[in-house]
Amino acid sequence: MGGRIRRGFCWTAVAYFPLAWAAVTSTGLFACYFIAAVQGHARILLPMLSACVLRSPEKYVGAFTCIVTLSGLFVNIVTLAIFMQRVAFGSRGSCLAIAVAWGVAFLGLISCTGFIVAGIVSEGVNGSVHEFFTRIGFFGYAAYGIAATCALWRCPCSSTARKRSVRCKVTILLAGVVDIGIYIMLIANHEDGDPFVGLCEWTALVIIILFNLTYALDFQDGRQNLEVSFMG
Repeated sequence: MGGRIRRGFCWTAVAYFPLAWAAVTSTGLFACYFIAAVQGHARILLPMLSACVLRSPEKYVGAFTCIVTLSGLFVNIVTLAIFMQRVAFGSRGSCLAIAVAWGVAFLGLISCTGFIVAGIVSEGVNGSVHEFFTRIGFFGYAAYGIAATCALWRCPCSSTARKRSVRCKVTILLAGVVDIGIYIMLIANHEDGDPFVGLCEWTALVIIILFNLTYALDFQDGRQNLEVSFMG
């Protein structure tokens, strides 16, 4: 005697997390900038991100925002990996699906690690280490974004919502490539700390937030039925 138990998992509900995360992160970052600018701790025009979280009282808001931002990034990266493995590739038991999904996630987790170390080692503690790991964070996320977009584009299971998501991701990544190119040229000309470098940092942060928002498009059509077979 045999049977099959079906359990429904609603990815539509999961789609709300990137939206809530983006709202909290954006609010926290703007609060840090506003407080630092009013207190005279950072220039009003395009300050560096690190300058907005170095001193009291903005550093306390910055610490909370950093925790929310990085934990949310981690959750989004892992959730997208699970989504790609179980839904996008349509075969949660496939070795290829597992390898691709978690290989992409690994790049994202490297980026998160870079941001975490940069957050722990502030510019005031060791500027060189902070700068190095900040770049690992941003460049690592660029690599993750490209890999995730390519994986979703090539996945055998495609829908209208996912095609729209891929188009949005490609547009956002193109803006990111331009931002990275400008940043590299500025650093090559020894203009670190310049307002234009600050603009590149803020633009990169906005791009990361927008990229995470596209996950809502992926998840909204990802209603999945998980099947558990049993013999009795």
